[in-house]
Amino acid sequence: MTARVMTRQDRAAAQYQERLARVRGMVERLGVALDEHRDRQALEPWNWVWGVELGACEARLWEALRTVGDAEAMRREGSAR
Repeated sequence: MTARVMTRQDRAAAQYQERLARVRGMVERLGVALDEHRDRQALEPWNWVWGVELGACEARLWEALRTVGDAEAMRREGSAR
């Protein structure tokens, strides 16, 4: 039996699945990191830097959502102009 040669389409599909798995893993890590961030903020509730950091994170997440075609993120982008 001969090995099947992967086509460009096969490689594209495999790459997508690999990246999807990595991104899903990163989203899980983000949840853990946010819990840790919340715990550190609780020790310094007066410190503005915690909110500033979340604001920067939020902006990047909206950008990521626009990248994958999220409808709400796309509407927000249009209303921001």
